[in-house]
Amino acid sequence: MQKRITELFKRKDRVIENENQEKVRKTDGSVHAVPCAKEVNENASVNESNVAGAGPSTSDAGPAASRSTAYPPVWSKEQFEQFRTKNEWLYAQNGMLGCISCRDVKGLGVSASRGVNIVSNWAEGNIAPCGHSRTVQLSSLRKKIHEHRESAAHNEAVKILKTAQKEILLNMNATSQESAFEATAKVFRTAYFVAKHDKPFTDFEKLIDLQEANSLNLGRILHSKTVCVDIIDHVSTQMKHQIVRRIIENKSKITVLADESTSVGHKSTLIVFLKASIDGEMEPIAFPLDLIELDNLSAAHIKGKIMHCLLNNGFTMELLQEMLIGFCSDGANVMLGVKSGVGKLLQDDFPNIVLWHCLNHRLELAVAQALEATGGTKDFQAFLDALYTLYCQSPKSMRELSECAHNLHITLRRIVRVFNVRWVASSWRAVNAVWYSYGALAQHFREASEDRTKDGRERAKFQGLLSKLCSINFVKNLALMADGTEESL
Repeated sequence: MQKRITELFKRKDRVIENENQEKVRKTDGSVHAVPCAKEVNENASVNESNVAGAGPSTSDAGPAASRSTAYPPVWSKEQFEQFRTKNEWLYAQNGMLGCISCRDVKGLGVSASRGVNIVSNWAEGNIAPCGHSRTVQLSSLRKKIHEHRESAAHNEAVKILKTAQKEILLNMNATSQESAFEATAKVFRTAYFVAKHDKPFTDFEKLIDLQEANSLNLGRILHSKTVCVDIIDHVSTQMKHQIVRRIIENKSKITVLADESTSVGHKSTLIVFLKASIDGEMEPIAFPLDLIELDNLSAAHIKGKIMHCLLNNGFTMELLQEMLIGFCSDGANVMLGVKSGVGKLLQDDFPNIVLWHCLNHRLELAVAQALEATGGTKDFQAFLDALYTLYCQSPKSMRELSECAHNLHITLRRIVRVFNVRWVASSWRAVNAVWYSYGALAQHFREASEDRTKDGRERAKFQGLLSKLCSINFVKNLALMADGTEESL
């Protein structure tokens, strides 16, 4: 009988414990957080009385542990660290648990409209274990942590924090700027290609259209020929400043080359070149420093413009005293006059510089003097001028010459004029064009002299040109001039 009563009480205890476990499974942490906290305090009081009555114990769930630790009293320190390792978002305060992610996010914004909301007890750290026994409380905490980890609200909060760490707006701005820089760099390289290969500025817009047709992103601006001019000017200015800066840093010796000329608008201009070794070790290079418009052609004015140009490009009087070693120009009196030329005025300020007459000009002067002394070259030059006049002023004659060259499979060279300036290149181009187009010229003169559609005077003119062109002396003079001008280049 006593045994049956004992089994009855044990069965009742088991039923009560099963009911408590069933309550734990059905209990939401947000609803039972406060009652569970009270139950934990009651259990702590019971444990305290038991521990006090039973003597020393190895359990960490006593009242001393609950007062000295932030994590729940049913956990040991090792258990709390283990759960923290598996769940980085977990934190503890006043013996209760909370979620760092939900605390930091506070609101889900658009996601909240879909019925997903942050659990306030997890965000505020008010999650406590439920149950009367330690086993039930441990099971309660595990279940609550698992359910919160798998909840949609927690996962949305974690996603929001990760998105915030990526700094999407800043990254989008940086990506946009990088894309704009790449497009601008492509436009700059296109403009540089136009300048380097001597293409007309109108080709810039065509090249932009071609690259866009090939699916290249060149942005939406900086596509006009006016912008191309500005880009080329900017690039050339930066390159010039970089070269001059390196010359100044290395204190390389420099020589100024200046030549006066007249622009298309009939304005007097001065081209200033600088010749120097950039790093002090490589071969000296000559590059254009500036193009200066002159108000008058006096030596003092030109000298002042040259000094102003050098000072504006980073040089100082002290640096010029140390670095400037030479001045070169043509043989005009205003440039290299012994008493009051530009070179003499510069030499007064910089006594160590060397004045030099440009060898190209001196060579052309020597060639011109030799031709004048020879006496037989004037007829040759007059014949070349007659050819230039014939084909330059008559598109019909030029078309007929092109047809003759095509029939003879000859590459026609453009007939140019021998300019009366101090450069051999113009003479060489004219002579070279006649030399390579000799067969086409002879064929055209013969056909034109026999063409009955032309009047007698015009046929006689072509007959005279043919006789001159086919004479032995002209061929010898042409070959001699071709060799001489080519050697003089």
